[in-house]
Amino acid sequence: MGRSALGAATAPLVVRLPVVKGVTLRHDRPGQPYRLAWGTHGAWRVTLDGRRVAVNGHVVLWRPLRSHPYALVAVHDVGQVTVRVRIVVTAPAPVSRTDTLVP
Repeated sequence: MGRSALGAATAPLVVRLPVVKGVTLRHDRPGQPYRLAWGTHGAWRVTLDGRRVAVNGHVVLWRPLRSHPYALVAVHDVGQVTVRVRIVVTAPAPVSRTDTLVP
């Protein structure tokens, strides 16, 4: 605690940005969709790739065909925090196959 030029007591100003508590990607079984989930604290607005979403929520991703970066932005009165997540899709390993010819 300090004193201003006028002698009034002053206290430090503490500014807290919103917090992204976690971002997870789940894929429980082959053939089922993926689930991208997140949690925030202190945010009053959250966007995922520019679209407004719940401050704590998830989106369903149906079998991504190509790699894609996602930007989750948590907004508060004093600022914002951006978390970037990149889902990388790789080609499956080639399947070795032997054909048998029947005369």
